[in-house]
Amino acid sequence: VEGAADVLLYDEAGGSGAARVYPFLARVIWDKPLNDRLDIRAGLATGATVAKIDYDGKTFGGITFAYDFLLGAGVRLTDALALNLDYHYFLTAASDDFRRLQAHLFAAQLQFDL
Repeated sequence: VEGAADVLLYDEAGGSGAARVYPFLARVIWDKPLNDRLDIRAGLATGATVAKIDYDGKTFGGITFAYDFLLGAGVRLTDALALNLDYHYFLTAASDDFRRLQAHLFAAQLQFDL
């Protein structure tokens, strides 16, 4: 189980807009060991996000429901340290001001076990 507070920044390809998204998520991750050093990971997160969108000279924003799905692998470097490489599919619910936001994210992280 983990908590995440992220900052996601998007620029529209045509240059007429940008978005700043601040998700606050609680995530459950299932690890399946393949051997002593390698794990396969899958997870699900849910929470809220604060979004601010600038598009065509107008500003939209609000707080909405968010979730993501995780698939990845972990490599154990020592007994207390692992390197995780994950893919996240992030998605928000629509709000009154904007349609849902989505992203494909790749993350690398060091995991310290206490």
